[in-house]
Amino acid sequence: MPSPAPTSSSPQDLTSPPAWPGGNHNLLLGTGDFVEPLVRLETFSDKKFEIFTVQWAWHTLRSTYDQVQRRGGPGDKGRDVIGWLDPPGTPDRKWDNYQCKHYAQPLAPSDFAIEIAKLAYYTHRKDFTLPARYVIVTHKGVGPKLGDLLAKPDNLRDDVKKKWASFERKICKGKTVSLDAGLEAHLDAMDFSIFEELPPSSLLQQHKDNVPFHALIFGTGLVPRPKPAAPPTAIAANEVVYVKKIYGAIAEHLGTRVVSPADFQAKKGVAWQFNHARKCFYSAEALKKFARDSLPDFPSVAADLADEILQGVSVTLHRSFDDGYQRMLDVCEMVQELAMRPSVLATELLPNDRTGMLHHLANDNEIDWVDT
Repeated sequence: MPSPAPTSSSPQDLTSPPAWPGGNHNLLLGTGDFVEPLVRLETFSDKKFEIFTVQWAWHTLRSTYDQVQRRGGPGDKGRDVIGWLDPPGTPDRKWDNYQCKHYAQPLAPSDFAIEIAKLAYYTHRKDFTLPARYVIVTHKGVGPKLGDLLAKPDNLRDDVKKKWASFERKICKGKTVSLDAGLEAHLDAMDFSIFEELPPSSLLQQHKDNVPFHALIFGTGLVPRPKPAAPPTAIAANEVVYVKKIYGAIAEHLGTRVVSPADFQAKKGVAWQFNHARKCFYSAEALKKFARDSLPDFPSVAADLADEILQGVSVTLHRSFDDGYQRMLDVCEMVQELAMRPSVLATELLPNDRTGMLHHLANDNEIDWVDT
């Protein structure tokens, strides 16, 4: 997975964020007093807050903008996350700026004034245009003084002017940026109503509404698992391998050629087992989709679960049987008796999922019912 922090200020399209460190383990552990998400957010380190904001941006902003980019890092000129409102090549392409700040305390006017000064300096220099919106994103919010200034744009402008001399050497590395007449005129002409805060409570709600891994990060528990879909009438392309293996097992059991369900419909018990196998396959498919949408490290969790099931049934699977159909039935019965290790996915495991996982393993050529 890509690192959450770009190495330079060059524009980079926002890419899928990394997994939350220890997220699945934290949910499984389930110990200690519950910490309110807003309180937990305030405790995030700068690294965790960075991952958090990348997750939020990836899952929330991409549906709003034509393109989302990150420029956070040295030389970003005060632009962390850019949401482009127009497609590339558009003259005077409109954009919104999301400035993500991690401070030990709520953001104060002195903390934010230099960010406004950077924006004024670089737009006056015509490095880029002014954004349509400039949104402050923090884990502890803005303090009351800055909140009051944001509500009164003219007062915010005056505050930046008053403080300018205190940070004029920090606006552009290696340069003193004085508030000369030209730059002051540009600052006066800027629309200060573009500056706004995304309160931590709203940021948290957007993360909850859009980021699949929210529950793992904040310990609120997984969202309810949807009911598995019924198998389609026709055998789907993703079923071909395991279905052929079931046909082979049934053919060996009945001593006749089997190439479709019509060849054993008269055998009610066999037909039921076949239909049940497909139902189980789709139940396990639904479990995988649920996990893929809910767990940050889904591939390893799913692989571990499949491997645990395969190991658990291996002795039964490799016993001698009169035919492959009997082997399939015994192994499917055995899988229901397995004592599964505690894991995030195991807590969501339904009986049909267990049997379905066997057929997924058969579909992946990890299991054969008929001796070759």
